[in-house]
Amino acid sequence: MRNYRSEGRDFLYTNATGATVAAGSVVFQGTLVGVLYADVAAGASGSARQLGEFELPKDASTFVAGGAIFWDADGNPLVGTAGSGCCTTTAAANTLIGRAQAAAATGVATVLVQLQPALEALTDFSPDAIFGQVLSGGTAQAIHVASATANYPLGTKAMDIAGDVYRYAYGLGQHHPGFLSWHDSKVTIAGAAPAQTAAGLGAIGSSLVVVTVANDDGFAANGAVGLNELVGGRIILNHGGGGELLMQNRRITANTAVAIGGGAMTVTLDRPLTAAVTVATSFIEVIGNKWAHMRGGLTTGTGGKASFGGAPVVALLNQYGWFRTSGDQWICPNSNPGLNANDREVFAQANGTIIGGEDATVESGMQRIGFIVENSADGDGPPIIHMQLE
Repeated sequence: MRNYRSEGRDFLYTNATGATVAAGSVVFQGTLVGVLYADVAAGASGSARQLGEFELPKDASTFVAGGAIFWDADGNPLVGTAGSGCCTTTAAANTLIGRAQAAAATGVATVLVQLQPALEALTDFSPDAIFGQVLSGGTAQAIHVASATANYPLGTKAMDIAGDVYRYAYGLGQHHPGFLSWHDSKVTIAGAAPAQTAAGLGAIGSSLVVVTVANDDGFAANGAVGLNELVGGRIILNHGGGGELLMQNRRITANTAVAIGGGAMTVTLDRPLTAAVTVATSFIEVIGNKWAHMRGGLTTGTGGKASFGGAPVVALLNQYGWFRTSGDQWICPNSNPGLNANDREVFAQANGTIIGGEDATVESGMQRIGFIVENSADGDGPPIIHMQLE
């Protein structure tokens, strides 16, 4: 090939720090990350290796084999100069550089890092694919990592090499990999359309609608709604009082805040209206982003809630992470799914477990989760479930 130039193992680093950068240091050139072969004086350039395994300084984090590694430019290594930079498991405000080749305990000074090529760093760990952009100020977040900081818009879709599908969500309670998680929005608003308080609001071609929030609406059931709390949620318009033929389904891209006690709220739609919103005759229904308030299946009182997925990693209170919605997952059984060779469907229980089709009462509204991947002739099948929630 006439246009072949190199194997792409190295890149040229230009030192703009004002001081000499030592050999073996982690350096960045745009989105490229590498390790210097030799010292590079201030203002000079030198080669950095961007492919391979390196032993790098770390903080007190505990690393697991295959886990995400981030570089904290101002981090404090266990051994070395405080503030000189080191590897960490903390994603917030730090830069994804690779994966741990081996586990490293809290008190160990270094970790073996397989550097992540720049293209993979933009799309999480290849071959996982993220269908969305990292939020401003956020960093790439691997599928098996929970974070205290939001790094993607809620509901962002991801897929791994096996074809399993995940959604990015916010967890209100602790989530466990062997249990289903459920949606607890409570931000449902419904009622006749109020007066559209300014010219153009609610009109054909407009993307703005005024909604009345009652004093018992909102997540806390006190009428309060936070600024842009409903982003990613849905608004249904004109579907009541015989207006079904004019029904409009729009995604919410912004909303104004409402104080405790309720009141008027302006909602921004993802597409303009094709039919006008008419006071008192149009009906409006709003539901918040279903990925905004996920609770773990072990939480009590989960009856009557829809299950939306299973966490691939233990996630704690008020953390963000990925929830598997489609693909193979072990889910704790609450009875004996697969009692016979033809008992393959499984249904959600209120505590995040599953039961088989022979034990389920579909007429009572039990939610179907998926099917057992493999069953033996006598029904002694493992509870490996192919989830079908996506």
